[in-house]
Amino acid sequence: MQSQWHTRQRILEQQSQLIKSEHAELQRLLSEKGTATNEAQAEREKLLAQQSVLEAQQTSVQGSVQQAKSQIMAMNTQLPPVLQASWQEHINYLTTENPSPSEMLNHIAEALKKLHAFNQRVVLHQTVMTVSTPLSNQTTEKKIQVKQIYLGASKAWYISADSRYWGTGQPSPEGWQWQPLEQQAPALAHTLNNLIISIEQPSKAQWISLPYSLVDTDVSAQGGTQ
Repeated sequence: MQSQWHTRQRILEQQSQLIKSEHAELQRLLSEKGTATNEAQAEREKLLAQQSVLEAQQTSVQGSVQQAKSQIMAMNTQLPPVLQASWQEHINYLTTENPSPSEMLNHIAEALKKLHAFNQRVVLHQTVMTVSTPLSNQTTEKKIQVKQIYLGASKAWYISADSRYWGTGQPSPEGWQWQPLEQQAPALAHTLNNLIISIEQPSKAQWISLPYSLVDTDVSAQGGTQ
């Protein structure tokens, strides 16, 4: 009986040692799992925080794009007709339903690039426009072939092909406005014809003074710019 007991005691001790080893291994695995879970939770919280920042930035960018869109739409009515025509594709996209913010930004940037380029040069444009003409104490309108000269996007002049009609153009609260000047500035026709020759034939260019003030763009201003 003692021999059997000793034999069983050794078996029990071995089993007890094995159980202790397995318990220790399980504790280690549980500890590692807990650490991994904590790390995963920390990473998840970090990603959520980054997501919140990105969403806030996206909202801010979308607000800025919408504000820029509103400014572009308001500016469009103030532009010279020739520049409005080049902006039309951008205006069409900005007024579509649910436009992409990134595409909106591209169209806004392209429109502003065109405006900047237009402001850097004198633009000569030939077109047909409707002008007011006096007739028997009445004012009538007729379509005539004209050449328009744009000094940037804030000032322009026009003169008809037969030099009978001329005037000036500039932005106003109601949009771009053309004003005939045959009666108020009869000498302007000669000046505009000389300006057109200087633009079309640079070899014949000359100094030309125009009734334009950098301070007051009203058509009555008589400041000379060359």
